[in-house]
Amino acid sequence: KLAVGFAKQATLNDTVVAQQYRANYKVNSAFAAGSEGPSVVECDTATSDNFWSGTLLSEAFENTTSLFTNGTGVYCTTQQEDNGTLESLMRAAMIGLVDFSRIIIMRTASDFDREFPGQTAAANLFGNPGGFIPSILNIHLAGVKVVQGIINNWDSTFAKGVKPTNYIGDIWGSLGGNPDFGPGSIFGRQKHVVKSFHTLRTRVRLATRLL
Repeated sequence: KLAVGFAKQATLNDTVVAQQYRANYKVNSAFAAGSEGPSVVECDTATSDNFWSGTLLSEAFENTTSLFTNGTGVYCTTQQEDNGTLESLMRAAMIGLVDFSRIIIMRTASDFDREFPGQTAAANLFGNPGGFIPSILNIHLAGVKVVQGIINNWDSTFAKGVKPTNYIGDIWGSLGGNPDFGPGSIFGRQKHVVKSFHTLRTRVRLATRLL
């Protein structure tokens, strides 16, 4: 919430080309929000190893997101890098190298996951909505505000950390607690204990010698 508040202080970039393309979605009330200008929002994302485009696949990801999160997640944008980055940070957190509650995910939306009325899914996939350059500029503009907000309030708020009011962690409950999505904690709501790399390396070396 704090990071979002900082980001919303930014004056975001827009272009005439992007405005004209977004207007195509205004005719459908379900996607009216997509026709509006750049803004900062909080929402849930979905990812896959395969890129997708079009109404059929996008609706499938909407339903999958809802299913996997027990109805708590509402699919908003696509992404690919976030999950890989978070998995690396999760592993570091499990051995005490990262405070997972301090992670901020910021990304921009530069195109649409499905076609507008009268357009084909293929045209949507290969078209140019004009949002790429503005999105790159906007992630910088909003990101600077977040960094400034953290620095300016470091001593009063961020040095000691901000205690999260929601679940923090992965679908398995690896950091303790019980996820409000997926099957619930598989570790009895306790933090999963990871054996150190040094211990594992020593055992492998010993086994090698025995062989």
